[in-house]
Amino acid sequence: MIKYETKNWSKTVFSYHGTILSAVFPRLAVIGGLCLLLQLFSLYVFKIPKIEALAHSLLGVALGLLLVFRNNSSYDRYWEGRKAWGGIVNASRNLARLVSAYTGAGKTFSNLITAYVIALKYHLRKENSENELKKFIDGQQLAYMLKQNNVPLAIAFYMSCQINAMLKSKEVTINQIVVMEGMVSELLNHQGVCERILNTPIPFCHASHISQLLCFYLFSLPFVLIPTGGWIGMAASLIIAFGLLGIEAAGVEIEDPFGTDPNDLPIEDLCRTVENNTAFLADMQGIHRDCL
Repeated sequence: MIKYETKNWSKTVFSYHGTILSAVFPRLAVIGGLCLLLQLFSLYVFKIPKIEALAHSLLGVALGLLLVFRNNSSYDRYWEGRKAWGGIVNASRNLARLVSAYTGAGKTFSNLITAYVIALKYHLRKENSENELKKFIDGQQLAYMLKQNNVPLAIAFYMSCQINAMLKSKEVTINQIVVMEGMVSELLNHQGVCERILNTPIPFCHASHISQLLCFYLFSLPFVLIPTGGWIGMAASLIIAFGLLGIEAAGVEIEDPFGTDPNDLPIEDLCRTVENNTAFLADMQGIHRDCL
């Protein structure tokens, strides 16, 4: 995620990194080439007849509504993913706080919780998490977990096993166990939200039709504007193309918010927050032994 000053208008307008310009420019260049060919053809070969713009105006209204709907759907997915990760951070803090305050396993659980969020990050990106998890989980346990299709789920199961061991040793009461298990369940509930977003893209027929309609509209637009406006019509075609292609590209950019693109969620920062917070709570356990 790119952090920026929302009130700094000039810096926002004249930025390049993190914008959709790199995605739009190749397609804009093709449309610009078509516009130039049409203008030169109209000037030196055969004057292209004027075409009534009403049909394009009506199509443009429908296309605009579809693009806004696509963009809103993408942002809903992005915001829902952010809320899910916010819930993961909160549940991680609460679980680490409970374990550190009521048991002697604060450090162990701090490592498990941190391992869970890191494993979830890589799980959502379909990448291998072994190198980072080595810092928090022992080799034999880690080797078993990495064999599973869902590594964060395996870590959550191990957390429940640890909580069950606390109950059997009578280190905590049944009421405290219920609350701790509730936090583990909350972690998994938020994981389920993230997996739903990841595994359920915007339906292909919808995304494909918008792209096809946008393509038809933009490649036929110069035939309407250039015979009427000449060079000004060519410029207008490029400006309209930039606006509509940019709206579509922005929606595609944030549709999957768990990747490593500049505008994706700051999952690395969130994982670091969980690691720091849980380590702090584990350290607090050693300072305030009288709470146990």
